[in-house]
Amino acid sequence: MRDAARSAGSPTGDVSGGEVSLEFSAAQRVRADSCRAGYSAIGFVHADRVRLEQSASGAVISGTTRMADSAAIVACGGSVRIENAATPVIVGGAVEAQRVMALAVVAGSVEGRVNALMGTRAAIAFGVALGLTALLARLLRRWI
Repeated sequence: MRDAARSAGSPTGDVSGGEVSLEFSAAQRVRADSCRAGYSAIGFVHADRVRLEQSASGAVISGTTRMADSAAIVACGGSVRIENAATPVIVGGAVEAQRVMALAVVAGSVEGRVNALMGTRAAIAFGVALGLTALLARLLRRWI
């Protein structure tokens, strides 16, 4: 039998187990084989499979990520499927999205409707420019 952790209606700290299910709850960190959250808030999720429904998360890292009517600051996974969500950064091998707002999308393939401020090339260019600016500021500080 697989380990299972369930939380309904109460805040929790760190949660780990084979299968984690959160309903109307909050958790700081979740590490599991499978994580399902509905109407919940999670700081950080690391699992093989993640499914968020009408929930919020700081970061989601998984092999398979599914989000519906949810929000995450960073969504990473080998396969990422997002519907009706606001996710500033999406990173994945294959991204399937419908009605998604994103700042940057880095993916091997993207299907669906994503309104992204930056694509892969723009994100790389922005990172290089930011790095060079930081280097220049550091060198100027040493000389002044």
